[in-house]
Amino acid sequence: MQPSMSEADNFRECVRAAFAADGVIARGHTDYRPRPQQETLAAAIACALETRGHTLIAHAPTGIGKTLAYLVPALLSEGQVVVSTGTVPLQDQTARHELPRLHRLLGDGRTTAVLKGRTHYLCRFRLDRLLRTPDLPGFGAATLARLEAWGESGDEGDLDRFPGSGDLAALRPQVVTTAEACTGSACPSFGNCFVYRARRRAQEADVVVVNHHLLLTDLLLKQEGFGALLPEADAFVVDEAHRLPDLLFTALAESYGIGRLEEFGRDVRRWSGQRGVPATASDVALRYEDLLARLRRAAVPRGGGEASIPENRRTLASIASLFEEIAELLEHTGGGGDEAADLISLRERSRAGAGFFTHWLEAQEPPHEGEAEGPGAGAGTEDGPPAAAAWTRPLAWVEGTGPRCVFRLLADDPRRTFAGLVRATCSSWVFLSATLAVAGRLESFQHQIGTTADETLILESPFDYAHQGLLYLPDRLPAVNTPDYPPAYLALLADLVRETDGGAFLLFTSRQALAGAADVLRDRLGPARRLLVQDAGSRTELLEMFRRNGRAVLVATQTFWEGVDVPGSALRLVAIDRLPFASPDDPLSRIKSEVARRDGNDSFTRYTLPQAVVSLCQGVGRLIRHEDDRGLVVVGDPRLRTAAYRHAFLDSLPPFRRARDRAEVARFLEGLRASSGA
Repeated sequence: MQPSMSEADNFRECVRAAFAADGVIARGHTDYRPRPQQETLAAAIACALETRGHTLIAHAPTGIGKTLAYLVPALLSEGQVVVSTGTVPLQDQTARHELPRLHRLLGDGRTTAVLKGRTHYLCRFRLDRLLRTPDLPGFGAATLARLEAWGESGDEGDLDRFPGSGDLAALRPQVVTTAEACTGSACPSFGNCFVYRARRRAQEADVVVVNHHLLLTDLLLKQEGFGALLPEADAFVVDEAHRLPDLLFTALAESYGIGRLEEFGRDVRRWSGQRGVPATASDVALRYEDLLARLRRAAVPRGGGEASIPENRRTLASIASLFEEIAELLEHTGGGGDEAADLISLRERSRAGAGFFTHWLEAQEPPHEGEAEGPGAGAGTEDGPPAAAAWTRPLAWVEGTGPRCVFRLLADDPRRTFAGLVRATCSSWVFLSATLAVAGRLESFQHQIGTTADETLILESPFDYAHQGLLYLPDRLPAVNTPDYPPAYLALLADLVRETDGGAFLLFTSRQALAGAADVLRDRLGPARRLLVQDAGSRTELLEMFRRNGRAVLVATQTFWEGVDVPGSALRLVAIDRLPFASPDDPLSRIKSEVARRDGNDSFTRYTLPQAVVSLCQGVGRLIRHEDDRGLVVVGDPRLRTAAYRHAFLDSLPPFRRARDRAEVARFLEGLRASSGA
């Protein structure tokens, strides 16, 4: 039911008043400054929340304060609101810090909850079973004891909050469960299940904080009639929405990874050793281990890169057949008490595994003569989402290597699927991010998620980029695909690091480039300069060392392009080696190309270019995070000056002053040193 006019007016007035110069936010934040852009965004979100079925897409650059702009309306509204973040760390930051602080300021009675996927929660049943296992090679008894005590001391069971969670790396897969392995109400630990406790809190809460993957999982479950993880919310707010287009391809696909195969293998081994199990079960378990070992070897391709596994169809077919054989054996295995539901679950998982790999292999076969694969040319429109036409053939691919290798099967166009899921909620939807617009337009994002907005909003940043920073596009570097480029670019970086006295993020688009750069820069800069290299510690540890040092140099890949804030003078140089185009050999890039081909569209225009623009904007956005930040951005790739598509990038980046020659850069850095008193 829509609110009355007086109720709506009162809601909007309360939201507006909260952001006033003398409002509750100003009283609770000593550094708060009213920003017209923030108030505009909050008002638009408030309007969307009170209009059921309304969709708002908002480009809200860094500095606007978008988190407060959506949390305040969410807390002041009367309906249930689901807030979705792109990453679990941001989910924790929002739920554990931002919301409690706003609760204290607003003084409202609204309840909040945080909900994550199953693998973030301790499974009491699996922990108890593990504790009863006589031999646990590789697992520390002390860690297990700590985990057991921790599980008994609280009611959340969120393993991300376990003290010293790094100690759980090897143990964690053994003490969590998955949707297919969980026996639900038949589990002897169901009454104390952390997952279902969290879900009950989420169902009852007014504001629930989730992540994008869980949100998509919930929407699919509701569509398929398997219940729901989240409430039938009145509104959904999707923060960091720029992550959504790629996630649609993976989260909406049926997936089966090496880790899932290993989990099944552990349960089969345990089952095969029980009394009353057919004598052939041990042989089946050994054959499964042998096939899994072959698949693991194939998932680590020679020469690096992604695993293709085209030559291992026979192994996959054997695994599918063995899944069926295990299911048949389980049909004749009795069991009672706590084990009965576990055996039924194992049998169902066997059937599901057989079906998945059978269908995956079928989808890998070339189409029969005359067989259509999709809606064909003309299915997409020039600016809008694709036409709602179903695929006749699914897409199958494999991505990642080693233990991260995952097989995916996508039965339908993910944009079409997502648009249907959004419509089915009949709820209000808000999509926002600092990097949604490409060259000042939102059509590309709308196309990639298959959803047209009722309202779009593109806001200007409150930062004075023309005075706070300089974008340097060197005019004397060789082309990036020539052997001369890396040494020339690294020589330039070394000079700039010396001129800025460190405080630098040197970001690279590949691990290969990163490895070579780290060695060269270490030699050029000498031992006096603190060089921090990705993977030499956790992201949190490296960032803390970088902030404390003040003159350090961080060498990293795109892991550090998003969700990293170093405000102040500790960061004054951000350098990016190449335009971040996805490799055409990347599995997801190939799948996007196939989807574009089925649409009758150009993959570069629809996917490759917009994705690269958003990625570059994220990387460049690390520099200016506050009104007082100052610094230099360098993009070494000459294509940003010469390519026909350069304007898509340049018109999307913050409006820095631009420079091509070193003399102008030197003058800027001299002014930077003078203003900082260095």
